[in-house]
Amino acid sequence: MDDGKNPDEFTRDVLNYKQLHFKKANAFKSLWRHLLEELEQTFPDEVESYREIPASSAAVSSQSNSPLFSYFNF
Repeated sequence: MDDGKNPDEFTRDVLNYKQLHFKKANAFKSLWRHLLEELEQTFPDEVESYREIPASSAAVSSQSNSPLFSYFNF
């Protein structure tokens, strides 16, 4: 806006940027879930052990105020 840009253009650009990155994050989250499902079919014991890791560290992540921990809760 300080560059003499129209505030409406600035707002549109920011919203488009955020929307794009939100879609990318959701795509990676979907890919991660799909890969985990495929791994679970091949290596069920290892995936079960892997799934226990976030449960055991839930106390640590719940103490954090970072939205990253709650957003990427697989």
